[in-house]
Amino acid sequence: MVNHDIVLSSPQHLSKEIWHDLHHISTAAYSDALVRPLEQVEHLTLAEDFDQFYEQQQDPNARLEPGSAQQYYDPHVAVAYYHGQPVGYAYAANNTSGESQSVRQAKYRSVTQRHFWIGNLVVSPEHRDTLRSIAQSTQTPQERVGVLLLRKILSSTNRMQPVSAYVYAEEFKLGKNAIQPLLLQTGMHEAGDQLVDAFGTGQADAKLTHHKADLAWIARYKVTQVPHLHTLANT
Repeated sequence: MVNHDIVLSSPQHLSKEIWHDLHHISTAAYSDALVRPLEQVEHLTLAEDFDQFYEQQQDPNARLEPGSAQQYYDPHVAVAYYHGQPVGYAYAANNTSGESQSVRQAKYRSVTQRHFWIGNLVVSPEHRDTLRSIAQSTQTPQERVGVLLLRKILSSTNRMQPVSAYVYAEEFKLGKNAIQPLLLQTGMHEAGDQLVDAFGTGQADAKLTHHKADLAWIARYKVTQVPHLHTLANT
């Protein structure tokens, strides 16, 4: 059993050095988990463009095209540390959609229309299967680092707001049939999908599936029952 410290903060509170480490971890985690060749994974994770990656982590709105109907607020990041070194992170923000900023802001003020968007969950391949007990007692259950990160990032939700994650489930080496049950155990259900060019092939050949939990408190409760989950959502 290995103990990890899980720290929740705003992205601005992390140093660039830590973000450099998390950038490398993101590429390593996705390369290990997905069926795509390394150069396509590196396109997904912006492996060759740290500045753009860093800008998008500081402000998730930086990932949007001009005129987008989406808007993000209140980004949070949960980082797992082992002996002071980052080994994984979860990233999330509040999200609304609407044709005008006034509509989006009105939705933001309405808890049930303010989605908690999980933008990323990655754990270094060397640490994804290590366990940490929830408490000091040896009688308590043990959880993997990815589940702990997901629990921590969900702790910043309003219990009544919906939770969303967009996942390349069919791209996982384990296969969608292995990933889908884990997502369902978090309280999420499929809410539609779209084909996108996420891997730099010039074709919309990756299926991005929207998973949604209608109430955050359900996801916060059910994630404690998930045996393992170490790579989730899209960068």
